[in-house]
Parts: sequence; C-alpha cells; structure tokens
Amino acid sequence: MIWQYQEKPVKKLPENTHGFIYGLKFTDGTMYIGKKQCISVSTIPALATGIVRKGAMRINKLVLKDENGRIIVSKKNKAAARKRGIKATRTAYDVTVKEAKWKNYESSSDDVKNHTLESKHILEYITDPKMLTYREEYYLFLYKVLEDPMYLNSCIGNRYWKFKEGVVT
Repeated sequence: MIWQYQEKPVKKLPENTHGFIYGLKFTDGTMYIGKKQCISVSTIPALATGIVRKGAMRINKLVLKDENGRIIVSKKNKAAARKRGIKATRTAYDVTVKEAKWKNYESSSDDVKNHTLESKHILEYITDPKMLTYREEYYLFLYKVLEDPMYLNSCIGNRYWKFKEGVVT
C-alpha cells in the first residue's frame, strides 16, 4: 500500500524532509496518528586504515577514554576521569546519513496490531527532529485521540494515557 499526501500518491519525499506525521485508517473505521523519521544517522568509529567509508563524512570528536581504552559516557564518570587527570583526545568517526525504510512502514505501535489497514496518509512533512515530536503531539491533542474511541492511540508522549471505565489502560 502506497502513502498518500493531499489525495496524491507519494513516491519520493520532498528535499530536507526529516520525517512526517501520518494517519492510518483501518477497515473497521478506527484510525491511528503517529510520526515516522525518514532519515537514519549513524556514527561509527573510523577505520584504522584512515580510509573514509563510502558515502560517509569524517568528523573528529573530543572523547574521554578510561585506562582500558573504553570511551567514558556518563557525566559522573567524566567528572571522575577529569579529577584523575585523564584528558580528552580527538577520535575520528564516520557519519552516514541514509533514508529510512518509510515506504512500507505501517506503524511500530502495538495499538494497531490485529487491525487491517485500509489507507496510509501523510498529514505533514517535517524538516527538524524536535519539531517532528512536537507536531505529532500537536495532532494527537488536536484530534483528541485519547477521548475519541475511534482512535487506537493509547497515550501521548508516554505521559498522557487513555482511560477506560475509570482505569488507566
């Protein structure tokens, strides 16, 4: 099944699209609203040979490594390492940006399992990752998905939940 945007099929995303807000409609009349990130960014340590991976961009980051050579991640451990006199070193990484598999996407939510999909609609294209989350929640509140039984969404931002007969689901 192909995505629709303003009643037209979508084969390619617009330039600089980070993701989109979508609506799914099911054969039983229920609906679901969600978001899909369309790009995947991976940061991988550079090859020992110094060769940049195909399709990647080389960046250098300042990182702290412990006595065994492992990168220190937590703020608490970073503070302790600095007290021990460990200094940050530049480490090379290859960054790749790929298009995610959005064309066949039909939601990762458990809320839509056991429902037969009728149509997939893109409501809005988003260019910024933070705006993607904001606009998803905007649509969820706009359509009152927690109040309307026709929507399968069970929560908003893992903070607001749908109630059934006085009990949180």
